Amino acid sequence: MLHEPKSASLLISTYNWKESLEMCLLSAFRQSLLPQEILIADDGSNDDTAELIRNFSKIAPVPLVHVWHEDNGFRLAEIRNKAIAVAQGDYIVQVDCDIIMEKHFIEDHCRLAKPGVFVAGKRTFLSQRKSKHIFQKKEWEPIHFWSWGVDMARRKNTIRSSWLSRCFSKWESLGTKRLLGKMGANVAFWRNDLIAINGYDENFVGYGYEDADLFRRFIRFGLQCHNLRHLAICYHLYHPPRRGEVNRKNQESYLDKQKAIHCELGIDRHLGNREHLIRQ
Repeated sequence: MLHEPKSASLLISTYNWKESLEMCLLSAFRQSLLPQEILIADDGSNDDTAELIRNFSKIAPVPLVHVWHEDNGFRLAEIRNKAIAVAQGDYIVQVDCDIIMEKHFIEDHCRLAKPGVFVAGKRTFLSQRKSKHIFQKKEWEPIHFWSWGVDMARRKNTIRSSWLSRCFSKWESLGTKRLLGKMGANVAFWRNDLIAINGYDENFVGYGYEDADLFRRFIRFGLQCHNLRHLAICYHLYHPPRRGEVNRKNQESYLDKQKAIHCELGIDRHLGNREHLIRQ
């Protein structure tokens, strides 16, 4: 163990896909090390998502905190800031609702927590057929490298091994091209580090680049990226690709090499507003 956080919050972002959120939550409830709380960053879902969260709150082993704002387009950066603003944990483990976490996911991230570092993990991509089967059964059967008859991409990412992780993980100060490959669906960072750079830049509206921008500012702030392999295993449920939906303004903002480390429109405007951010 390195510098395990005193408490960790699991952050799940979602939007109008309650079936996927249900499977993600079930995997969170079965973790070998439970987070202090589960924050659901809801970018304007309909009432059926709120109903699902209320029902799951009755069986959840830890508090479910529903942070919601009205649907006014794709505002992932803003809703993540709002959720992190109310977080009680000093370490944030972040996924999207289309992620199913292997049972050691939270434990692995917490054991790897280290000052001056944020962690970017990998995913295995499940096929449309396998994802449909999971939704129909509403049950998760553990998948590993030797699982026969399971269609998935990046199968090697299912192998959980501390030894392989030490061999193949990297500590990086990343360049622009590599940052684009890092997504917020399997990331962990210290809450204070995020607050120090004012969180996600909420000028990123619409799909694309809000994650890469945050990671680049983390690097400029002086953090290293632990490019993690073979630990914190997770599985990505199938959905149609979003190609062609990237917001051009987001791309231009990300490519602006003069951009400051500390963003102007960020998490600071949500801190201290816990009672107004949480949906009852």
